[in-house]
Amino acid sequence: MASDENIWANLNPKTISDNPSQQVNQVTQPIHLEKANKQALEATVLINNALLRADNAIIPGTMKIVSVNGGTEASTPITLYEPNEGELWRVLDISAERTGSGTTNYYPRYYDNVEDVNLPILDLASSDGEVQFDTWPESAVFVDSRVSIGIYHQSGTVTAMAYRAVIGQIR
Repeated sequence: MASDENIWANLNPKTISDNPSQQVNQVTQPIHLEKANKQALEATVLINNALLRADNAIIPGTMKIVSVNGGTEASTPITLYEPNEGELWRVLDISAERTGSGTTNYYPRYYDNVEDVNLPILDLASSDGEVQFDTWPESAVFVDSRVSIGIYHQSGTVTAMAYRAVIGQIR
């Protein structure tokens, strides 16, 4: 039987502004869904509501731009962002900036960090040095500790590459 006292003890002295997603996940994941754990489950709901983790909206103050340089070799993926255990992030948009010439195709993809599997999100061909993905999916693009987001380019002459993403934490 899980104890709500154990949950509170493990999260003390964390504050709401600490955004302790990883700790909340570690403390609450092992709780069994049974009547004997009613108080622990109620405490979990209260904590998630207090941390704004329950409504699937972006937690205020967590949006940021991540940037990665590299990936000048064609078809070599670069991980843009891989969240910590217990975190869920929404990718709002990405961009690519290259130094070089020719038309380049850009491929943002989901990468499974456990299995060797990936899935395309979209592709974009451009001869411009900087690309904004105007066709970024309107449906939500989420990443967590299991599935991260990466990108690679193909073709063109590339001497330098910078990828950026705007992300916001959901929980």
